[in-house]
Amino acid sequence: MRRTIVAPLLLGAAALMASPAAAVDLDNDGKDDLAVYRPSFGEHYFIASSLNGGMGLGLGFQWGLSGDTPVSGNFSSATNQDIAVWRPAAPSATGVWYIRYDPTTNFAYGSANAFAWGLPSDIPQPCTRDAGNSFNDLVVWRPSSGTWYTRLSGAMGSDQSGVYATSETQQWGLNGDTPVAADYDNDGRCDYAVFRENSSTGQATWYIILTGTSNTAVTIPFGLSGDVPVPGDYDGDGQVDLAVWRPNGGFWIVRPSSSSQGELDDWVRVYQWGLNGDAAVPMDYDGDGITDLVVYRENDSTSPGLPVWYIRKSPMSFASAEAQQWGLTNDIPYGDRPGEDGN
Repeated sequence: MRRTIVAPLLLGAAALMASPAAAVDLDNDGKDDLAVYRPSFGEHYFIASSLNGGMGLGLGFQWGLSGDTPVSGNFSSATNQDIAVWRPAAPSATGVWYIRYDPTTNFAYGSANAFAWGLPSDIPQPCTRDAGNSFNDLVVWRPSSGTWYTRLSGAMGSDQSGVYATSETQQWGLNGDTPVAADYDNDGRCDYAVFRENSSTGQATWYIILTGTSNTAVTIPFGLSGDVPVPGDYDGDGQVDLAVWRPNGGFWIVRPSSSSQGELDDWVRVYQWGLNGDAAVPMDYDGDGITDLVVYRENDSTSPGLPVWYIRKSPMSFASAEAQQWGLTNDIPYGDRPGEDGN
């Protein structure tokens, strides 16, 4: 296997001063925003990168309870993306999606809706399964049976009547897998996928059902036990790449999908970014269509007691870096994929 090792950038305070990771673009400016969910108060805090002359402005909204999982994204027809949580056990034994949207585009978030879908033990994986639209569907993966349950938007937002009227069920995966739903074949629909670690061999394997090829199942060995799956578009070709973050050493290992990078079987890029104990939260921070390398460090020596986001930006082999303090201890960073570490 051929590898390209990219020299690491230092994470020390001398190299990076605090300046401006979220998996969603809450202000709809084409850039993912730094965001955290504060379970103690059920509050969402994010830096809207489009405000304050493009320098970003911190905003906060209460929506949720302790124990909820943040699943914010594009659920409604509102221009700005929606604040949403998945509640595993309240008000009944059914999981409930609570979605708060902004019909006025001024971050008022004055309207809301709720949809029951899932069981308390499920892992939410919101993504788009409907063809021809960009609305997130209500998707959960059930570890006990390895089954995906999806409530389809039907090309309508959560603020419209008749939404989520149909559903689909697909068994894919085993108990102990990590769900990693994403659009791996670039057909506009997310694919059901799991990341499976083998404790006996120390290897890891991706199992994916590709919707764009008549639900073809593919099996791809890639990664090691203990790696964190971090799929994203790291080569800018519009297609999600297989990638893992290795806590031991803080290595990002990417298997590019673009043909210009060489055949998938013999091309791997490796970047050093982060420390053991960080949370890997990949996102498109600079809005160039390429997933950036981002880690969230809850206890940082440069800002004791306050989390710091370390961002290594594309393009040019991720040669540009910066850091931003945002959040408090025990916050959940947006982009920390549900199911990876118990969140």
